[in-house]
Amino acid sequence: MPSGLGHLTYLALGKETTWGTAVAPTVFVPVLSVSPEEEADDPKDEALYGVPAIFTVFQGLERSTLEWAFHLRPQPLCHVLRALCGPPTSTQPDPTNHPTVWRHTFKWPRQSGFAPNCWGNPYTLEVYRDIQDQAYRYPGCCVSKLSLSISADDKVWRGETSWIGKGWPTNVTKGSPTYPSVHPWLLTGTTVTVNASGYGELSDLTLALDEKLEGATTIEGVRTITEILPSERVEAVLSGTSLLRSSAEYDAFRQRAERTYEVQAVGQQISGSYNHTLKITMPRVRYTSYPVPVPGAERLTAEWEAAVLYSQADGAAVIFEITTDVPESELS
Repeated sequence: MPSGLGHLTYLALGKETTWGTAVAPTVFVPVLSVSPEEEADDPKDEALYGVPAIFTVFQGLERSTLEWAFHLRPQPLCHVLRALCGPPTSTQPDPTNHPTVWRHTFKWPRQSGFAPNCWGNPYTLEVYRDIQDQAYRYPGCCVSKLSLSISADDKVWRGETSWIGKGWPTNVTKGSPTYPSVHPWLLTGTTVTVNASGYGELSDLTLALDEKLEGATTIEGVRTITEILPSERVEAVLSGTSLLRSSAEYDAFRQRAERTYEVQAVGQQISGSYNHTLKITMPRVRYTSYPVPVPGAERLTAEWEAAVLYSQADGAAVIFEITTDVPESELS
């Protein structure tokens, strides 16, 4: 019997070939938290019935959103990026001696949508909560927001993501989770360079991507949304806290100078000299705020923000490169 215990929750992903056609999940994600929400967009009967309150509510649209947080592990992150950016460009650095090693490159933002009515590559998300003996399967889900962060306090790379679903979930038989054995990327394996020089002044760093997606409905006689498309230009924001050992980045802000950020996290060994590695390259970063307050006698810090701009030369604003053992066939 269910006991309402949060630790029994699972989240699983399955990549769809047709938007909104639910599939069985293939990837189980060790989540930190998950918040699915169904919304009933029901119209009210505004007619006058001689009473001072709403008399009738009709059955209308059914909408779903899901938000979840997770530690960054190679396989779940690859699938989240596939949903966000589309299938990666995949290569094998040394297929003869290390055939299990793959390098996947994702470029954000994507240049075209999955389908005319669906921008992101859709996934079925399956959520089990310990409130009954069945799981809930949400079809046609697209990533609307993704943030990746690391801090000296938390010490483990963390992701937070928001999804829009096509409609309400269906109940299915609870699955048997199998989780990845690879550890998440950690602070101890993370380095940052700015303009190709090591930058050791950061105590935290967050990259936030917003697809500006909106679920809309056209007149098609259905209760679900009929398209998930961008409502405006996408946006990427890089933010962090710097322990001020020099004024170089503050000066770059004042001079309106663009910077190139590269963040690399090296994790467990895959094979030989190859490790699970996450590399994030942002060729054009421009600070939008860089306050340097003096609150007292303590260490001076700057909590800054920057816009991540599109690089025509690179065909992207953000380039993700993941070296892992997840094969190309899983992400195609």
